[in-house]
Parts: sequence; structure tokens; C-alpha cells
Amino acid sequence: MNICELIEAVGVDQVGIQYLDRCADSLNYDAKRGTRITFGTEEPLNLQGTERLGIVVWLDRKAVAGALKGEAA
Repeated sequence: MNICELIEAVGVDQVGIQYLDRCADSLNYDAKRGTRITFGTEEPLNLQGTERLGIVVWLDRKAVAGALKGEAA
């Protein structure tokens, strides 16, 4: 199942977006460990973790900027 199929199965109205750049508490790079991003969220917690499942999806910045402006990538 790809990400589009997953979103369609869950329902687009059940999906939210949180940009890591905007919610990051820290962004660090170490040559041995790689990139570390610490971020905050308003998603509530329960005994199993966050109430909603978070998935990190990486997209090309220029393609996203174009899509938000209504342009083709």
C-alpha cells in the first residue's frame, strides 16, 4: 500500500499535516549519528502513545512550494 492509498483508506478528512521545520525544538547534524530533529506536537497522549499515528514523509521542497502555489512540479 502506498501513502496515497493509505490516506484514501483512512479518509482525507482524518489526515493532518505538521511541518517539522515549523515545530522543531532542535535541528542537529552529527557526522557519526546523522540528523537529529526534536519536535513538539499538540497531539494528545494516552497509555499507548499519541492518540493519532504520526508518519514522517519526506518531499522535495520545490515540488511542495509549487504545489502550494497551484503549479505543476
